[in-house]
Amino acid sequence: MNIFKKTVPILLIIGSLFAVGCSAAEVEGQQQILDAREKFAQLRSGELDVVNDQTGETEQTFIFRYDEVGVLSYSLCGVSEDGEYFTFSNGYETYEIENGEYSYCRKGDPQFQMFTYDVRHPMTYEEFIFFDRSAAGKSSVSEENGETVCRVEYDPALIAGDGLPREVTEFSVTYRLKDGRLTAVTEQGKSGSQEYSYTIYVRRADNVEKVEMPPEIQAAATENP
Repeated sequence: MNIFKKTVPILLIIGSLFAVGCSAAEVEGQQQILDAREKFAQLRSGELDVVNDQTGETEQTFIFRYDEVGVLSYSLCGVSEDGEYFTFSNGYETYEIENGEYSYCRKGDPQFQMFTYDVRHPMTYEEFIFFDRSAAGKSSVSEENGETVCRVEYDPALIAGDGLPREVTEFSVTYRLKDGRLTAVTEQGKSGSQEYSYTIYVRRADNVEKVEMPPEIQAAATENP
C-alpha cells in the first residue's frame, strides 16, 4: 500500500524528499519559515487541502488526528488521471479504494502501516513543507491582509537530492503565516512551456475532534465484510 500517492503533483512531492540545505546567506523570512514548519509538525490534528490553482479543483484532502497515546487516524481522498482514490485508517485498520479496487488490512498484516506521533505519515512532518536554503535565490517578506507572506524563488538545478524533473526550469514557494503558523503554501513551477501552481491550505489546526470514514469507504466496507 503506497500511503504517499504517486498521484500527488510532482511539485508537492518535492517537499517530502529534500532536507533543509545550507549556504552562507540567509533567506528573508527564513527563521519564520523554519519556525512555522516546526509548528506544523507539532499539530495534533488538522486538515490539508491541496488545490490546483489553475483549475480551482481540490485534488487532495488529508484529515488527521492523533489520539491520547499518539496513534494517527487519517483520511486521504483525492483525484488523479486514474480517477478518485480514498484511504481511511483508524490507526489499527486501513481501508482503501484505488483504481476502483477496495482493500483492507489491519495491525499484524504484512502490508499494514501504523503511523504515530513518532513514526510519521509523510504529510504530517515538517519536511512536507518544502524549504532548501542552499537552492534559494531571490526572497521577500511582506504583510498582506493580516498575514506574513514569505516568497522564495529557487534554482531547480541546485535543489538537493534527486526527484525534481530536469525539465523544471522555474520553482518558487510562497509561505503564508498568521500568528507564526502556516495557513497556506503555494508551490509554482514551470516545465517547458507548462506552468504549475498548487496551494496546500492548512485548516482546522488542532481542531479535528474525529476523523470520519469517507462514505465511499463505508459503502465498500459494507459490501465487502
